[in-house]
Amino acid sequence: MAMDEDLTAFLNTSDFTVDAAIGGNTYPCIFDNGYFEIAIGEVGVESNQPTAYMPDVDVAAASVVEGSTVTINSVAYKVVGIKPDGTGMTILVLEAP
Repeated sequence: MAMDEDLTAFLNTSDFTVDAAIGGNTYPCIFDNGYFEIAIGEVGVESNQPTAYMPDVDVAAASVVEGSTVTINSVAYKVVGIKPDGTGMTILVLEAP
């Protein structure tokens, strides 16, 4: 069950959010391109996993589905995962071109 709190304070674009362009509209999101390493035996594989955190209502309004395109900072990403977190926010797992 999603929380009913106003999430506007977390998405103030003058602080730490960026615009995500989806289907001709823009929505505020918290973008992360976190580094991670996966150990395979004694060898590690390094990569980044871009994600965008958006309010559930914006994800629904933008009709985001797996395969949708989300443009952030002039880079067009493909949505490869959609994970509502139960707090009113959804994590979009993105794939770089």
